[in-house]
Amino acid sequence: DYFYLAQLRSQGEDTTEDRQVSGAIPLDEVPDMLRALGYYPSNFDVRDLVHEMSRKDKDHVTFEELVRLYVNYKPVAGVSQAQIEAAFEALGAEQMTGIITASSLISQLKRIGEPLSDQELTKCVEALTGGKLS
Repeated sequence: DYFYLAQLRSQGEDTTEDRQVSGAIPLDEVPDMLRALGYYPSNFDVRDLVHEMSRKDKDHVTFEELVRLYVNYKPVAGVSQAQIEAAFEALGAEQMTGIITASSLISQLKRIGEPLSDQELTKCVEALTGGKLS
C-alpha cells in the first residue's frame, strides 16, 4: 500500500487526471518509504543510498529494489534502552536521573551529530517532551 501511495504522490496528490502506475517510485521517495517501514536512515545513509542507485543510472526504484535496499541498509538489531540511556548521558543528562533540560539538549544537538535546522530541533524536542517549548 505504501509503495502504491508513493507512486501516486510522485504524480501529484491534487490531480483528477488518470494515474500511471509504473511499478516504480522516484528515488527521492525511497527515504520516506524506508521510514514507513520502520527504518529511519540518517542523512548520511540517505546520501549513500541515493549515490548507490545513481551510480546505476537509476532515477526510479522498483518494489524488488526497494526491498533489497531495506534489507541491506536496515540495522539487524534495534536500538536498546541501554544505548538510548548512554546517548543521553553523552549529551549531558544527569547520571542518576537521566534528565536533561530542553535547552541543554538543543545546544548539544546543534553542536554534534547531523545538522538540523532550528525548526527540526524544536519539532524533535517537542515530540520528546510532549509539549511546546517556551
